[in-house]
Amino acid sequence: MLGFNTSLSALRASQVAIDTLAHNIANANTPGFHRQTIHLTETAPIFKQNLWLGTGVRVARINQIASAAVESALTTTIADQNQAGRSLEAFRQIEQQFRTGNGSIHQRFAEFFDEAKNLQAQPSDSTQRLLFVRSARSLASEITSISSHLRDLRRTARTQVEQAVDLVNAQLTALTDLNRQIRQAQAAGQQPNDLLDQHQRLVNEIAQNVDIQVVPQPRGFAYQFAGNRMSVENASFQINVDFAEGNVAFFANQSEFTLEFEGGRLGALQHIYNQAVPEYQAQLETLTTSLVQGIDHLHSIGLGLTGEFSALNGHRAVSSLSMPLNKNDSPFGVESGELFISVTDHSTGQRQLHRLVVDPEIQSLQDLAAEIDAINNVQAIVNTQDQTLSIVAAPGFGFDFAGRVPTEPDRSQISGDAQIQFSGLYSGPNNDRFDFTVAGSGTVGVASDLSLIVTDSAGQQVGVFNLGEGYEPGEPIEIGEGIVVRIESGALNDGDSFSADLVANADTSGILVALGLNTLFEGSSASNIRVSAAVENDPQRLAISRSGDSGDAGIAQRMHQLRDLPATTGQLSLQQFLNSVTAQSAVEVAELSALSADLQIQYQQLLSEREAISGVDPNEEMVRMLQFQRSFQASVRVITTIDETLVELMNIVR
Repeated sequence: MLGFNTSLSALRASQVAIDTLAHNIANANTPGFHRQTIHLTETAPIFKQNLWLGTGVRVARINQIASAAVESALTTTIADQNQAGRSLEAFRQIEQQFRTGNGSIHQRFAEFFDEAKNLQAQPSDSTQRLLFVRSARSLASEITSISSHLRDLRRTARTQVEQAVDLVNAQLTALTDLNRQIRQAQAAGQQPNDLLDQHQRLVNEIAQNVDIQVVPQPRGFAYQFAGNRMSVENASFQINVDFAEGNVAFFANQSEFTLEFEGGRLGALQHIYNQAVPEYQAQLETLTTSLVQGIDHLHSIGLGLTGEFSALNGHRAVSSLSMPLNKNDSPFGVESGELFISVTDHSTGQRQLHRLVVDPEIQSLQDLAAEIDAINNVQAIVNTQDQTLSIVAAPGFGFDFAGRVPTEPDRSQISGDAQIQFSGLYSGPNNDRFDFTVAGSGTVGVASDLSLIVTDSAGQQVGVFNLGEGYEPGEPIEIGEGIVVRIESGALNDGDSFSADLVANADTSGILVALGLNTLFEGSSASNIRVSAAVENDPQRLAISRSGDSGDAGIAQRMHQLRDLPATTGQLSLQQFLNSVTAQSAVEVAELSALSADLQIQYQQLLSEREAISGVDPNEEMVRMLQFQRSFQASVRVITTIDETLVELMNIVR
């Protein structure tokens, strides 16, 4: 009967082999399935009649054909591919915001500065003023639109983070259960091939969102998440997410340390939320702040066709009325400097120029308001509700920040009765002060040795001008730098002196921009920049003149030049800075596109390599099936032969 049992063992082994091959063929198109093959070994022999006799065959194990190196590389590639793909999607959206072409910020930027140039030729033309205001509004609108899109992109990233974490945690729970089943099967001496396939598929699904690596154990597996090894036993490993302090952070529930994902969608989303979008938001803010600060500064020291102000309301608030100005939270810093305020008596046309020293280290808004309030015929009002500053002129008076020379000097150091008048527009590049001293005594235009000595703030002599014989009283004397003095008839005495502040920049402190006084734009960031309602409602208030004359467009000229001048963006001009942001986004898209393409090729190569190792070829499986079919048939034939032999033997015995 030994041969009978031996043949039965062959039948059983062949049947298992055929079943395994059938299982392979059935899963030939199942994603992630690894071909299985049986390993046969002989059964233990027996010693009989002084001979060792074989007892048949048994199935030692059913092997899963897989390469751990290929599977690990494939998992890593899946994580990298999803990280690059999600990053590319985000950067394409960013690139779209800073693109060139029709309707872009580049077009709005160019139109704004082109209209500033056009305004120089027709400064008093109502249509041209309206076109400039509209171009400013379009530029501001484009900036706020980009800011809104970037915020939306970050909000979307946050939502996707939350959704991905929920999905991964559910998958990790399933992974823990699979790992437990695998450990139990292996402890019982089983080879859980199908469970291992499910496990690898689930690992690759998790790798779409996080960088995970499998660490084989004697039984079951451990895992590495973001480079940190985690042992999964009875409880599922979970990811906790926190959005504190404006950033997204991931924590492992089994420990207190953070997880810095480099691969998968979560790795991309973390970078998008924490770094990529904030970086472009910061660059947009830098561009906006530089643009607004530059344009608003020029506008604040300019004059519109409406002339001086009777009242002016600031629209940028401070965070504290009593705190030093440089301690207030504002994107437009205040520096130590000067502020010049002109006050004009409309009944006489007389203009006085007042110089205020601004020290943001010690001065608060209330302190500054008190100094302005001390100027005759001007009142400064601190609005305690919205924490802004308003300035109001007395009836019949007006004020401005253009820094024009006063019509007459201070006569406190003049003993003579000759009248003195200033006129002209200062053309120097920096603020200065001319001191005038009379040499000699006598009547203007008559005395033989009467002259006027002029020195600048550095003590350098500007010139000596004849006021005696040969000078026609009231005749304009061109002092230099665009300044003109007229000395009417009358007497002057030796040592009489007077001075004049010469103002190229009426606000060297930046306080007007910081408080939003006579600025073109309102708002303080890319999210809320807009054209001043006062200017938009009345383009006549567009302050593009230094002198107040309708044909003067000196401020408009300086606005146009601002595009190509170094700004607060560093060594770059506004145009160069905008170009650099656009180029940066284009480069990042190009690099991510190339990386995604390379990873796709790598992924396909790894799939092909895995298919070559672990894939099922139905033709090969059929060949193997025929081999075991013949083995099965042969074993049946042996059993039949033994049965026939036994029948013959029994017949002989009977």
